[in-house]
Amino acid sequence: MSATIERLSGPGSEADIRGLARLLLDAVESGAAASFLATLTQEAAEAWWRDSIASSGPRAVFLVARGADGAIDGAVHLLPAWAPNQPHRADIAKLLVHRRARRQGLGARLMQAIEEEARRGGYRLLILDTKRGDNAERLYRRLGWTVVGTIPRFAVDPDGVTPHDTVVFYKELASREPGKTPRPDLVVTADPAPEDVQYLEDRLGEFNAAATGISDGAWLAIFVRDQDRRIVAGLCGSTFGGAADIRQFWVDEPLRRKGWGTKLLAAAEQEARRRGCRQMTLMTFDFQAPDFYARHGFEIVAEVKDHPLGHSNLLLRKRLDPAGHRASQP
Repeated sequence: MSATIERLSGPGSEADIRGLARLLLDAVESGAAASFLATLTQEAAEAWWRDSIASSGPRAVFLVARGADGAIDGAVHLLPAWAPNQPHRADIAKLLVHRRARRQGLGARLMQAIEEEARRGGYRLLILDTKRGDNAERLYRRLGWTVVGTIPRFAVDPDGVTPHDTVVFYKELASREPGKTPRPDLVVTADPAPEDVQYLEDRLGEFNAAATGISDGAWLAIFVRDQDRRIVAGLCGSTFGGAADIRQFWVDEPLRRKGWGTKLLAAAEQEARRRGCRQMTLMTFDFQAPDFYARHGFEIVAEVKDHPLGHSNLLLRKRLDPAGHRASQP
């Protein structure tokens, strides 16, 4: 049963304060950047929630998500800007989802609900920040928030020692006609955020697993680094359902013709066999390395001409022996 999202009324009951405190403690214990350190106690968390709710003002909005048992599984709140010349602006704070309720879309539901509350309250500009690289950053990008910038070493992790950067976001809210569902925006970009690309990868992976019943999809990446930890060669792809696919394969010019390509390919084949793969595929242009792949047992199974103009895009495949056996060579 999905969680029910509701607005917290008044100062909140003592049971709700305790539930919010447990939610905050869970976030801190899981390493989330939630303003507190690992030394936070239940009592201190309860006191913080009481003070925050009591001092937030009548226009503040506190949303909670309750599970089937009534326990608070998530929360988020809206704080209006205090400045008289910013009546249209509010801050979004403390988006928290308990570990037992994560990966179920609850974070996105809470954000959509608080944005709707902001519209009803007449707010047109929302601001928030989050730890760089955290799951919340990916969520906000996916929900259409715009990055203002990154502040380095803004705070420390719950361990009280490790610094982390903070990413600042804003979102302008368009007004909606009552009863009408807003039309999604179609945005064309030549510079997509890596998190957005990863989101598509994740959703396709979920679809593929549901359609086939095969859920062993995983990245396959191998890198060569120099003494300064700079990548000088590498390949990246994935394995899924007994097949390996190489998407990127690159060797820096000074390392070419020195066996690094062969080492990388051999390592990828070995790992693919270990994962139970029986074949490996890749695509290469005719001006890249088809001869190299042919020497290593790959065969052309398809060709797309004039891709790019004047050249061909080739689909290659190599059948792999089971792990522990030597791959056949042509």
